[in-house]
Amino acid sequence: VAAVATAGYGLGEITALYWAGAFTRQDALELVAVRGRIIAEAGVPSTGMLSLTAPPGAVVDLAADTDLVVAADNGASRVVAGPLADINRVIERARAADISAQWLAVGKAFHSPAVAAAEPMLARYLAEVPVASFTGQVYSTISGRLVTPAHDIRRMLAQQITGPVRFREALELLATECDLLVETGPGETLAKLTKTITDIPVVGLDVGADSAFSL
Repeated sequence: VAAVATAGYGLGEITALYWAGAFTRQDALELVAVRGRIIAEAGVPSTGMLSLTAPPGAVVDLAADTDLVVAADNGASRVVAGPLADINRVIERARAADISAQWLAVGKAFHSPAVAAAEPMLARYLAEVPVASFTGQVYSTISGRLVTPAHDIRRMLAQQITGPVRFREALELLATECDLLVETGPGETLAKLTKTITDIPVVGLDVGADSAFSL
């Protein structure tokens, strides 16, 4: 099994860039920790995220007249984020329209204006983090495209705080590079999402599980 390219979902973008050689292991670990602390401290309380299994137009209609934004395109589903009061309104609308809605267990509305205060804080930290030239192919879920030397990695990672996760776009491109997709994270959430985007075989390793059964 030879890994030829990668894509990282949200926080996983840092892992993908580390795999490609952009960061040292220590710098990547410290960046993950600092990013988490900054978002926890700067994020607006009483906000959350909701996954809706519906096409783009239906999601826009459900979120109409609310402060919710589309935080992720996951293929068959999309995630909206914002004030909890608006999340509850959309849940009721989804039930009335017989649309599946799943509340996500998060403490803040990531990838939305609710965490905007964290963006400049993370940008200041990133300014001091070394970024090396790298050879591994990374399909960014920030831009939905292949990362090239022309991209400003630090700026991308700062903007990711409030920008949507373009998982579907990145996966469609990643799937053209390989004949097997492997989720190297906890659980198999991304593997399940991937099956709604491409027919390429996918397996989740469920990293951190008590059993090595998946591996």
